[in-house]
Amino acid sequence: MGSLPTSLLAPAQAAKFLAPGYGSVLVIRALANKMGQVQKKSHDREYHVVMHGFRWWVEDDEGASLHASVDEHDATAWAIQAAQNDHAGGLDVIVCVEQPDGSYKMAWHSR
Repeated sequence: MGSLPTSLLAPAQAAKFLAPGYGSVLVIRALANKMGQVQKKSHDREYHVVMHGFRWWVEDDEGASLHASVDEHDATAWAIQAAQNDHAGGLDVIVCVEQPDGSYKMAWHSR
């Protein structure tokens, strides 16, 4: 990830977004927001299960941390349950889990 144009971010932001465990989605969002590009969302709500340190965190599409667990499956199950509750309320929702290479794998979606 060293090739990303982190000069678009303030030094503190760049350090935060490029710290180990932060997903590439956050980096891309930060760069897109900084460059003034409009983000297109594929769903009404997104949940991401990401590794921070030794814990798996469930984050929403705004980056807010909603749940933490030392077990990936527990965090994923929590995210899926939250997504299903949102879908019952009429939202189109997706849950993605961060992979060891930094990519994301879809765990559940409402479509």
